[in-house]
Amino acid sequence: MPRTGLVLSVDGSHATISTMKRGVCESCSESGACNANVSIIKEKPEVVVADNTLGARPGEMVDFDLPDGQELRVSLLVWIVPLVGMLAGVAAGALLAERLPVSQDAAAVLGATLGLLAAFGVLRIIDRRAETDERLTLKVTRVVSTNESCELQQADPADPAEIVQLPVR
Repeated sequence: MPRTGLVLSVDGSHATISTMKRGVCESCSESGACNANVSIIKEKPEVVVADNTLGARPGEMVDFDLPDGQELRVSLLVWIVPLVGMLAGVAAGALLAERLPVSQDAAAVLGATLGLLAAFGVLRIIDRRAETDERLTLKVTRVVSTNESCELQQADPADPAEIVQLPVR
């Protein structure tokens, strides 16, 4: 799903973009009425870095996105891996309950906890490998003309608390 943001700076082929955090406008009845989603003014923006192959300049509004539906794949991965880990842990805990000096329910809860921890470990490994995956790099997809844009509150790119670290090549 494309997002819109304000280009704060350009460094070579990468643009630093101030944008709203996800979920801000999805429940708004006026969603889509403002191309830049003015509700960012109420919400502290985040700063992301995207490939700037279109040559957007600081001060311009841009649309950016992950290429080829990668966002859906990543979302499914983040939800499915922990679910599978937890369910596998529950099943393993229930099967091992006979060998443990605890009830089947307690063993299942312990197994679910261990399965969830193992799944998060797997996600951590996948995340580290994804840092070098070109398919998971944000890309500027369109420069929005200034007459379409709305006024936005800018995030401070020097404030580490406001910057979302994404892989950049």
